[in-house]
Amino acid sequence: MADSTPKSYHTDPNLYLYTSLTSGSSQIVTATSRLSTILKANKIAFLALDVATDEKARMLWGRRAGKRKLPGLVRMGMVIGDLEEVEEWNEYGELKENVEPAGSKPGPASTPTPSAATTPSKPAASLICPPSDPPPTPIDTTAESPRSTSSTDPPPPPPPPLPT
Repeated sequence: MADSTPKSYHTDPNLYLYTSLTSGSSQIVTATSRLSTILKANKIAFLALDVATDEKARMLWGRRAGKRKLPGLVRMGMVIGDLEEVEEWNEYGELKENVEPAGSKPGPASTPTPSAATTPSKPAASLICPPSDPPPTPIDTTAESPRSTSSTDPPPPPPPPLPT
């Protein structure tokens, strides 16, 4: 069992999701689920850790979290972000660049395809909604139609009756 627990979270390169599921707060459980879902959707590996049962983790969170609230992400003894920050990064396509280890950031080889994270000049709406066809042109009912209508034109045929 001692082999699965690192000697120090300060030297462990794994990404940890710190939470406190035994706190009795349904908000923390919901936030933990949300954070976990975001990480899984972005295919980011992490290990969940309950600070209520791990004294080293609890002490690290207490020293390094500042005003951040659980749940949060920790790597190499540094608090990376809490749910609010992760949701913002995810929304703007900046999650991987903020969560991935420092060693994987510098080279272009670590980013094989361009993404929203590499094009920060795009407006936020383009990151949320995919581009679509332009909206249809509204019909101007006040303009005269190309074909003049006169009182001598026959009325349009009535719609077909509905089957009973």
